[in-house]
Amino acid sequence: MSSAQLCLTSTKMTGTLLLVATLLSIALLLLLILRWKVHPMIALPASTISLGAGAGLSPGAILASLQKGMAELLGSIALIVGAGAVLGRIIEVSGGGEVIARSLIQLGSLAQIACLGPYC
Repeated sequence: MSSAQLCLTSTKMTGTLLLVATLLSIALLLLLILRWKVHPMIALPASTISLGAGAGLSPGAILASLQKGMAELLGSIALIVGAGAVLGRIIEVSGGGEVIARSLIQLGSLAQIACLGPYC
C-alpha cells in the first residue's frame, strides 16, 4: 500500500475539520518562522507533523508522507543547486566574476549599484 493510500484510508475526518487543521498548521508555520525565527527547514516538518497528527494519521503514515514529500522536493532542487554550482565555478575560473564586478562599478557609485532593484 502506498503512502498516499495509507493517508487516505487512515483519515476519518470531515472536510471542514481537515480545513481547520490545515489552517492551524499554516498558522503554526507562520508563527514559527516569523515570530519565533525558527529556521524553515525545522518549521516545515514541524507543521507537517502537526497537520498529520491533527488529521488523525498514525505516526508511521505521518513519517512516510513527510519522507516522500521531502525526497521529492530535495530531488528537484538538487539539480538546480548542482547546475548553479557548476556555473559559478565556470565563472570563477574564467575570470567572469571580475568582469561582472568591473562592469557594475563602471555603471556608477556603490549607491547606484545598490539601487538597481525595482524599489529605488
